[in-house]
Amino acid sequence: MKGEKEISFTEFFKEDIFKNEEPAIETVEDIRKPEKAIIPHLSESVPASENETREYWKKLRTFFLTGENFSENRGFSPALLAPYLNGQAPEMDYPFCITSPKSKYGLSVKNFLFGIFNDLFAENEAILLRKLLPNLVNIIRGRLSSGTTSSDFGIVVMEAISELKKIEIKGDEASQFREQLVKYQMALQNISSTLIPFAHTTLFLLLNEQIRVCKADRQVFLDLLKKKMLSLQEMLMVEDEKNPEKSSSQFGIGMGMIQFDKLSGMIPPSATKGLSEDRMKRIADCVERLKKAESFILNQSDTVYVSADFSSRLGLRTALTNASVEETETPCKLALAKCQKQRSEFASFIAALRIAELEISDKYDEQIHGQYFRTFTYERMSEEEISIMPLHIVVDMASQLMTTSLSQFSEVLSGNFPVKIISLNALEDLSQTSHASAGGYRQEIASLAISYRSPYIFQGSYDTPLLLNQSYAEGLVSSTPAVWNVLYAIQTDTTLHYVSLYAAIEGRYFPRFTYNPSIGERLGSRFDINQNPQPEKLMPVHDLEVKSESGTNKIRIALSPLDFELLSVSNTLSMEVLDAAHDTDDLMYITDYLNAAHENLIGKIPFIWVSDANARLYKAAVAFRNVSVCKERIDFWQFVQELGGVNSYHVQRAIAVAQEEWDQEKATEMAIREQTHAEEIERLRREEAGLAMDRLAGLLLDLDSWDVAPNSGRPSKPVVASTPIVQTESSPVPAPAEEEESLVSSEVWVETFRCTSCNECIEKLPSVFKYNGDKQAFVQDPSKGTFAQIVTVAEKCPAKCIHPGKPQNPNEQGLDDLIKRAEALN
Repeated sequence: MKGEKEISFTEFFKEDIFKNEEPAIETVEDIRKPEKAIIPHLSESVPASENETREYWKKLRTFFLTGENFSENRGFSPALLAPYLNGQAPEMDYPFCITSPKSKYGLSVKNFLFGIFNDLFAENEAILLRKLLPNLVNIIRGRLSSGTTSSDFGIVVMEAISELKKIEIKGDEASQFREQLVKYQMALQNISSTLIPFAHTTLFLLLNEQIRVCKADRQVFLDLLKKKMLSLQEMLMVEDEKNPEKSSSQFGIGMGMIQFDKLSGMIPPSATKGLSEDRMKRIADCVERLKKAESFILNQSDTVYVSADFSSRLGLRTALTNASVEETETPCKLALAKCQKQRSEFASFIAALRIAELEISDKYDEQIHGQYFRTFTYERMSEEEISIMPLHIVVDMASQLMTTSLSQFSEVLSGNFPVKIISLNALEDLSQTSHASAGGYRQEIASLAISYRSPYIFQGSYDTPLLLNQSYAEGLVSSTPAVWNVLYAIQTDTTLHYVSLYAAIEGRYFPRFTYNPSIGERLGSRFDINQNPQPEKLMPVHDLEVKSESGTNKIRIALSPLDFELLSVSNTLSMEVLDAAHDTDDLMYITDYLNAAHENLIGKIPFIWVSDANARLYKAAVAFRNVSVCKERIDFWQFVQELGGVNSYHVQRAIAVAQEEWDQEKATEMAIREQTHAEEIERLRREEAGLAMDRLAGLLLDLDSWDVAPNSGRPSKPVVASTPIVQTESSPVPAPAEEEESLVSSEVWVETFRCTSCNECIEKLPSVFKYNGDKQAFVQDPSKGTFAQIVTVAEKCPAKCIHPGKPQNPNEQGLDDLIKRAEALN
């Protein structure tokens, strides 16, 4: 977390920043560097006497076991967080800017303003305006700092720019600055966007924006519904033209205004020729149901269910302007009941809409579709259709959902009802809850939801609005239940509560993760924990530069669950800040303490680094109960890591086994080579020894030459043989692979005689598959469906008689995975 000390708009201009000799700033990062952070320092002291240290440690060990303090420990903060609690402003993404109604994303107003500026001006242009952009951001932050509702981007930014216009600039720069500021203002004033402040209502303000997106999608669906209904009415009117008396009675005086000759040309001729009495009745019934669907969508609003007391404390009625708030003592129970009732009703509307599409295109076949639509249920609706249903959103405390509302909560998840649940964990109560269960395990609502496999799940907070906003966008439109397990602060102080949220989330006390069942078939692929810092480690570590009498060096500090625990004023009594005169080797840093074997912890006391307001560093011993909570939180983080596929025990074990096998294979290979090499050396040694003896014998016999006699059987000069290639059992020579003739069809095909007439392929891909006279499927046109659609239909075929063949479009996305899935079906 990077710090940047904020200063007021007036203070910024106490220095003359308009000097012409000041060098131009080349990049956005150089516009305004943070003030140099104060380097913490260690104070050295003279060691105390042995007796004094013994007495001190006697009290310290009593504190470790009982948690009873023997000294005053106020005014100290965890070393990594202390700068932000002592005046240095944390870097945050607030105010948060949602730039378009359908955006899953968004960005901080600072990044947004700099982005617009960079689009308008080159690097060497508008240097003065570039310098003033940080102050424009500060003005906007100041205007929204005490707000609890969203604001219109254009209004707030225009007011902030008006402040910049009050600056008096002399000299040649004045007119140029004015022109550039006007140009920048014109670019900003046409932007439609929403600003979200950092407040206790933030998570509901973001929710409100995404509910607005869902309402816009529902309006698109409503327009489609009206279009289909009008087309059906036109079909009836064209047919009734043959019976003027009936037409007059049905359509009234408006009959004289309708030009049936032109109207009949607007719909397919086949759809208006010879409509049977049954078809007329079916179309009329369909029109009536679509009218009810229209009324249903217009009159049903998205609803948030919450207790009356909770609604008032959270300010829901003010924040949620795009939904109705219904106060009840049993929010989960009421949401479940209303969702159950609406599911069957909405399924009837979707069935009518599908019938309308078939009738308009003249593709309705009573033999195929009659029974299907008479038994049509919610389970046959698509994800897109389910997402159009009115939202039922429960807001409740996690503790309530895990106790008094547990049965209804479980029923929502087990029944796969698309109820959306926001489970709140109060920042003020989180550590107290942990102490109440010290030595045990906290109940984790997200873990419970994961066990049902189908819900969309997000755990985190609004310290990172981008992630929360994206999770709302994904979870609200999912066809399954959705659970947001969110950490929040009822009363939000901009600095203290933001730092507390940051410490809880990034210190593994309340880790972030997302479980999205729609993005993968395999369970592990649905998890994402990569938004946590250094997700591969038990705790994120930072190198802290520290001054001492001996110079400047670095110490490695971890951001642990204890950093969050000890932010609470009440919990500072759970530590003892040590007098450096009594420091011994029995103090063990918390990360070393957690990783040490049990037998190595006898007599040891864990500590963390803390700092006072003057940036002096101290070691602080921690009580056993806090260490117990820390262990429990780290255990949960390891559980999350396993789910996310990071530091997986099974993966690490498989790697270790493979490494062991590889090492053994290499050791065997090296032993064989060494033996072969030794044998070759021995052979050469014997040959050289024999040659030397022959030469010596020739010398003794006064031979004229050093050459060995021909009958020696050896060459005159030794030839060093190359090391032979040894073929071992562990490295056989592979036989040349024979190419197997591919027997896979290039196109999808059906074993028609095995078809059970289940309607699955006909319903999902009616353009690709058709029934023959025996109502058994065959391939009509393979080009009318994607490879992904065909593979999915083949997987769902109960007779397994559909064979996908090979993909026809080599550019289709996800082919590698689809081809693997198709192999089992071909």
